[in-house]
Amino acid sequence: MHQAARWEKNIEYLKEYFASGGDVNLKTSSWFYPEYAGNTLLHDAVEGGNIEAVKLLIENEADLNRLSNAGRAPMDLAVKLDDNALADLLRKNGAKTAGELKAEGK
Repeated sequence: MHQAARWEKNIEYLKEYFASGGDVNLKTSSWFYPEYAGNTLLHDAVEGGNIEAVKLLIENEADLNRLSNAGRAPMDLAVKLDDNALADLLRKNGAKTAGELKAEGK
C-alpha cells in the first residue's frame, strides 16, 4: 500500500483498500530502509508528490499529524520538498510540522 500511495497511477488500489476497511494510518516497518520506518501512507503520498492520494487520505480521515519513527510529520516532508500545493492542502486541513506539534506539547 505504501508504494500505491507514492505513485498516482496506483490510486485505484488505495480506493479499493479503503473500501475494504484498510487502515488509513498504516505504518511501514521498513527494516531495509530504517529512515522510512513508521512512515504512514500519508508520509509516502507526500514524499511521492501524489496530491490525489493525499486528498484521498484526507477524505478517509488520515491522521495528518502522526509522526514517523524519525519524528517527521507529513507537513515536514511537504516543506522539505518545497511543494507548496501539498503544503497548502495539508495546512488547510489542520496539518502541522513536528516542530509546531512539539511546541504545543504533542
